[in-house]
Amino acid sequence: MPLFEVHEPVKVDEVSDIVRDFWGITVSKLIKGSQNSTFAAADEETGRKYAVRVTPDVANKHYGRICDEMTFVEFLHNVYKLPGVCAPVRPSKVVCEPTPEDASSTATEAQTGKKIQTSTVGRPHHPAVVCHGHFIIVVFEWAHGKPVDFGSYRWMLDESLVRAWGSWLATLHAGSRSFMAECPVVAKRMRNWDHVHEAILAGAALHPSDAAAAQNPEEFGVLHGDCNVSNFFVLEGEQGGAKDIQMSVFDWDQVQLGWWEFDVTQVCIARRHPRPRVSNVSATFRRLCRPT
Repeated sequence: MPLFEVHEPVKVDEVSDIVRDFWGITVSKLIKGSQNSTFAAADEETGRKYAVRVTPDVANKHYGRICDEMTFVEFLHNVYKLPGVCAPVRPSKVVCEPTPEDASSTATEAQTGKKIQTSTVGRPHHPAVVCHGHFIIVVFEWAHGKPVDFGSYRWMLDESLVRAWGSWLATLHAGSRSFMAECPVVAKRMRNWDHVHEAILAGAALHPSDAAAAQNPEEFGVLHGDCNVSNFFVLEGEQGGAKDIQMSVFDWDQVQLGWWEFDVTQVCIARRHPRPRVSNVSATFRRLCRPT
């Protein structure tokens, strides 16, 4: 059984007109196809780049989850001011909630300039999410910086990068605790850790200490869920004579409720690698990712 739904990649011509109509940008090429199809796009007038994520949803089961994901990411970017968040871009057209009778259709109206409030009660809805036919489409800001070369192993041997990564996760988790306090209805209805990847971990027995920690917002909350080295870029410079690394994080579709350590496990697998100094990486991340 696969860990998640896998679809045939969506073709550019299937979504290019929709994206141009709603966001006024041009889709150029497919970057990645899996449970989602992700495309590169740009504003032809300004040259500004964007990432377009398209989720096939024939069964009409992903709309609410994606709306709640966008509410979380927008909160981190707009309210908590977490650096390095590739935020969703709201379309120039107003996006109305799909009707219960046809959750795969979307009505639009002319832009009125009136501020749109994200619903936090009843059925989830978010104005950055376009539901068109059986496609759910979201546009994100393009990441700053450059990808990290996985094969160089710098991601687990460069102390500056490890510290930047761990510090970003610690700040994310602080922002998550703020989100849970400010938006408790949305936070509560987000997927639990055992419902991700086709609920492969559903029914797994928990140690009593883990079960107790799951009731403590200082130890359990809304996670990125997939902050591995392929899901962020780094922007590097010098500050005060020392190397300065800033994170630019994307791919939020595994957002879930879980223990903070879940976000760290993407890095702690490095302990199994035989290269020198690797055993220190896990300890560094555990220290840097403690709630502050």
